Amino acid sequence: MVGSLGNEVADGVAKRLGLEIVRSEVAANNVARRLGVAEGAVLRYLEGSASLLERWQIDRRKLFHFAAEEILGLAQQGNVLIKGWGAATLLRDVPM
Repeated sequence: MVGSLGNEVADGVAKRLGLEIVRSEVAANNVARRLGVAEGAVLRYLEGSASLLERWQIDRRKLFHFAAEEILGLAQQGNVLIKGWGAATLLRDVPM
């Protein structure tokens, strides 16, 4: 949401807890590579601004499968704050 100061809050929490912030672009680029599409295509798809060709190229089931694997892999690294990507929902049952 615009004006919610989400980036500033995430930056402050990460700094205070000594965590590395994982931005959506990192996960999106890795997922795009696995899907075989341009790096920005996944973010555009999720934002609703993908071109017709990009929407046609992206298999939605594979997108969400690869995204879940990416988030889980990043979480396993430890000491990270994953911003966005439904990480809170995906990781809600994972013990800390």
